[in-house]
Amino acid sequence: GVFFLESFTASEIKAFPSKTYTLENGPSGKALCIANPDASKSLNTVALLPVEAMRGKKVTLKARVRAENVSVPPKSYNGCKFMLVITKDDGKRDYPQAPLKVGTWDWQDATFTVDIPANATKLELTLGLELSSGKLWFDELRVADAGK
Repeated sequence: GVFFLESFTASEIKAFPSKTYTLENGPSGKALCIANPDASKSLNTVALLPVEAMRGKKVTLKARVRAENVSVPPKSYNGCKFMLVITKDDGKRDYPQAPLKVGTWDWQDATFTVDIPANATKLELTLGLELSSGKLWFDELRVADAGK
């Protein structure tokens, strides 16, 4: 099944309550845009995913993404974030994410597949820029059973 779907067509995006973004033109009409002017800081927005429905499943996260002037981050795992933060019942976290490059690039598909642990207690879909300046757009977000 599909656990999360967002094309940013509504005037208010309830799934991403922190208004660290603007809505701009994108492939589906509108896209979420995060602009971070300061590479010494991070800027993101988070949507909570339905952990009860997703525990123990293999899921694929997909989005259309584009970037403009994204600076090189201090570490390879910083920079453009299309990431799932998985919190487990022991308090430990995993941070799987799509491999996104720096610089400027046009709309492309970003995808990654994750096994959600049976002991997951919280799933946070995180979009943004970590210790990188620039602009990042997201559209057509989808989280579903892998292979569906």
